Order: sequence, then structure tokens, then C-alpha cells
Amino acid sequence: MILFLYINTKLYSAICQFCPNDNGGGGGSSVDCTSYGETIYVDISRPNDNGDGKSWANAKKYLHTALDIANYCDEIQRIEVAQGVYKPAITSTNRDLTFFVGNDITIQGGYPSGGNTNPNHVLYQTILSGVLATGIETYHIMVIYNQIGGVSVHGCIFQNGFADGTGSLQIGNSVYMARDDGAAVYIKDNTAVNFKNCLFYNNVANDHGGAVYSFASTTNFVNVIFANNTAGVNGGGLYLQTNSESNLTNCTFANNYYVSGGGGAIYNTTGSNINVYNTIIWSNTNSWNGGGQRNVWYSLIQDSNTHNGGSSTNNIYIDPEFVNSANIAGPDGDFFTIDDGLMVCTGSIIINRGLNTALNISNLDIKGVNRKFNEQVDIGPYENENYPKGYSAPAHGDSTVARIYLGKTSIPLEDCKVLSILTPDNAINYQFKTVVRHINSSFPTYNQYTKFVDRYYYLERIPIGDFNGKITLFFTNYDFVQFNDDPYSLNNLPIASNQIKNHLRIIKFPGVSSTYLPDSYTAEPEIIDPADADISYSLTTLIWTVTFENTGSLGTYFVTTKYDYILNGTDFSNPNNWNNNIKPNAVLPSLNRIFVTYPYHCTINEAFELKPFSKFDFITPI
Repeated sequence: MILFLYINTKLYSAICQFCPNDNGGGGGSSVDCTSYGETIYVDISRPNDNGDGKSWANAKKYLHTALDIANYCDEIQRIEVAQGVYKPAITSTNRDLTFFVGNDITIQGGYPSGGNTNPNHVLYQTILSGVLATGIETYHIMVIYNQIGGVSVHGCIFQNGFADGTGSLQIGNSVYMARDDGAAVYIKDNTAVNFKNCLFYNNVANDHGGAVYSFASTTNFVNVIFANNTAGVNGGGLYLQTNSESNLTNCTFANNYYVSGGGGAIYNTTGSNINVYNTIIWSNTNSWNGGGQRNVWYSLIQDSNTHNGGSSTNNIYIDPEFVNSANIAGPDGDFFTIDDGLMVCTGSIIINRGLNTALNISNLDIKGVNRKFNEQVDIGPYENENYPKGYSAPAHGDSTVARIYLGKTSIPLEDCKVLSILTPDNAINYQFKTVVRHINSSFPTYNQYTKFVDRYYYLERIPIGDFNGKITLFFTNYDFVQFNDDPYSLNNLPIASNQIKNHLRIIKFPGVSSTYLPDSYTAEPEIIDPADADISYSLTTLIWTVTFENTGSLGTYFVTTKYDYILNGTDFSNPNNWNNNIKPNAVLPSLNRIFVTYPYHCTINEAFELKPFSKFDFITPI
């Protein structure tokens, strides 16, 4: 299966550099296809290209020569490629040269030099580069044409293609390919082309499809990143033409641009559809343009450009909080690793908000770790293997709405600031609102008696309803110190130097409020006693984290102290008659209690004030 290209009217074997001797004119020796198995091996570290490619020990040195054989031999179904940088030419600077895929095959990158049985695209990166020589780039790094059985490319990086040519190449009978479309991959007339764990980076096309141009083809992208690609006209990342369809699952489009047309990330023409699942499209010229339909589920999109009649379900329009989108590879310089710039901050809105049953979803993320962490998959190619944390306490007036499904899910604001964390007991699908208040000038109180910490939270389900599960709130150490310094405090909250936690209580005022203050509620408050183990302090951030169970209604949540005083005698004023010698001093705050153990009775023989909603009670000693 030999391919010839026509440059203008001149027949030229531009793509095939090692052609089997089948009247192709490539000058190579003949190939006995029956001697090959299903796999051919490629390793750029080989001393030369003399190997037949039938084993790692005799691997081909160059990917393009392996493709020549695979295109010719239908027996070959798979090409395994070791780590390294591969170019479509050895020494030639002919910009029409490309990795041409003319058969139904799978190209799997990510093997170590010398090969083994298990690919790892994270450790052993396979780069398909468009740079032929200094300042000279190929028009198309790869071309995939006219395959009906399916072509797959896994674990490869496509970078530095530059489709700025003029005219076109003939790749079939009256079929042409423009030199200014699809700098990374040009796809035409294919039933199914699949990309998984790939990166399209820094590719430029003068016309359409800075990275990928797809004509009359179905493409599937899973765990794929499109970053820093540019189209002179339409589709900086991806361009779909003439009844093409593309399915995108757990992908990211970032820093992709068009110059004079539309679709910074994607452009799909009328009759060409995209189906987007669990995907981030952010920080591009815009998300998409074109007359084709766009169906989008559980994704984060940078704008509300029209879907042209397509579906839109559970999507987010908030900054994903990339770690550093200006440095895609991160400090280590390697793609697909935990320090990548397109990883997100711990408090990102995309954590635990994907669809577990998305089309083509992989069990592993682009880093090679389990895709589903903490019950619900994340949006984007990277699964975050950590729980959301608060690194700074929310400020007065901070407010946001986020959707919760299952697992420990943060309700964040900008700059990775976590407002609260909700962990439902069972799978749900609701939005939740968090509002944070911090007065500074005075302490919030209850019935003018009970003082609360001057940082409190309002939580509301949308639509209004119950929430059963855990809630986590954040406070500064100064919040607690300030509370303790007030003379009214009978019991101290824990602080960094004294982490006695058993006095801390959450006071919930259940229901809906517009002012969030205690006097706006009619229902009696609920007292929640968090387990000491769920109250923690970070010496690094100076933040207290308080987690507690919530049952039923949400509402406004305050922190205060509460103590159950136990009197074991009749003399109220004698500290020796109180459990642990701890007695209330002059006043019993609201929501606190005094227990008198049976059969004692007591005489209050000192000045003492009992605040509303505080209680005397009797208990039988154990």
C-alpha cells in the first residue's frame, strides 16, 4: 500500500522514505509481510535503521520507516514506540514529509529504550516533532487517511508542527490535502481515529486546525491536552469539517487561539458535531464557533457561546484555577506529571464534578493513576489525588455556588480559596450556596447573651432541602484567640498553644435567611458537638479545620464554647463540689447546662445569672 503525493502536477514520493520494493520507487528492499506478526517495534536509540522491526532487539530506528512497512503489510496491527524524539525525516528538509498512516493500526508510545512489555508514557515520553531542522518544520506531523477499521494513537506528544504552506498535496484519487491546515495531525475520510493520553502542543496552522484538522471523520479524544496551538483563521486547537464528529472525554483546551476567524479551542462547521464530557475549555481566545452542534456534559467552559441546539448538562463557568498555565510542563520539564501547569489548585471547582459514566472514560488519568478518586471523577485529564483543603480563611462577604455529587467536595472561590467542604452520605446532585461573614467590629451574639466566633457560615441547598453528611468549615487561629480574650468567655476555644478541643461547639440555626444572623431565625438552634479528632490545626497555614455531621436542614453555623457543669454536692459556691473542680463563674451562658447529680439538691449561695436557653438539669450518677 504505497502512497505517492502530487506536488502541483509532479509525482513525488514525499512521504515514503523507506518503501518496500513494490514498484514504489523507494529504493528499499522487498518486504515479506507474512514474516511479520501483529506488532512492529521502533526505538530511536538503535544505532541504525537496519533492523526489521520484528522485535525490540531488532527494532526499526525511525517511526516513518516502520509506518512504511505497516502501511504495506496488513498483518501489522500495532507499532510500539520507545521513548525519544521522532521526526518525519532523517536528514531531509522537505516540509511535505510526514508520518503517514495508511492502514488500520495502533501506535503506542511510552516504552523505555530497549523496550519492554508495559508502556508508561509518563516515564518514557514519545515525542513526534515537526522540527526537521533549525527553523524548518513539517507542514503536518501526521496524516491519517481513508481508514475504516480504526486508527489509534496512544501516549504521544505532537509538538511544533507548522502548516504555513501554499497549495495542496494529492493523497488519493482526486483527494487533496492543504498545506496550511492541521499542523499536528491532518485527518481525512476515516471511520474512527482515537487519541488517548496525548498532548498537542505549540502547533500552528495558517488556515484551519492549529493542532488537528478533521474532514469527514469520527475522532475520539480521551485524556488529551490541546495547549498553545494557533490557527490563522478557525479552530486553534481542533477543527471539524464536512460531517465530522468528535467525542472529547476528560480533555483540556488551554491557551489555544485563532487570529482572524473563530473557535480558539474548537471550530465545528455546520453538520459537524462535538460531544464533550468532563472537559476543561479555558483560557483560549474563546471556547468555540461554527455552525455545528455542540453537546456538553459535566464540563468547565470559559464562555456561553451557542451550542447550536445541542445539550448542556451540569456545566461550570468558573475559573478552574490552573497551577500555572504559562508553564504547561511544570518545574520538572516533563509533561503528564504531578507538577504540570494544567494541574489545578487543591480548591478547584473541577474536583469531584465529572460524570463517572462518560463516553470512552478511562480507568486511569493522564498521569497513569486511578481515574476515580473520592467516588466522583474530576473534570479534565488529571485526577487530583488529594482532598480539598483550606489554605486561607474566607473573608467577609465571600460567596459562591457549587454542585455536589459524592465524595469530599469543596465549595471554592477564586485563587484556590476553599469556602467550605461538603461530603454527602450518599450520591446527590444539587447545588449548594456558601456565604461567609466576618464582622470585625463586634461579636455576633444570640439573644444578646451568647457570643460566637466572629466568622460564621451560611449554607443553603438549591433547591431548598436537607443535606445529610459532613460539613467542614475554616477559621483562623486569631478568630479563636479573639474569642478567648473576651471577658465573657467562660471556656476557651482551642488555640495553637493550647489545643483542648472539648469545649468547642457548632451552633446551627436551621432554615433559610437573607441576613444570616441568629435573630432572623424562629426555630430553636441546634447544638453540634464535633469529635475532637475532627478539629485540627495547621501550623503552616494557621488555619483551624472543623468537621461535623449535619442532619436535615442547613442554615447558619456559628462556633462557640459549651460546657456541661456537674455539681456533686449541695454547696454551689464550693469548687470542690464541682466535677474536676470546674464551676461557672457568675453567669451561665445560653446553651450551656448545669447538671446536679441525684440525690443532691443545691442552694445557690452566690450571685449568679442564668442566661436564656441555659439549663439546670438532674442526672443519676453512673
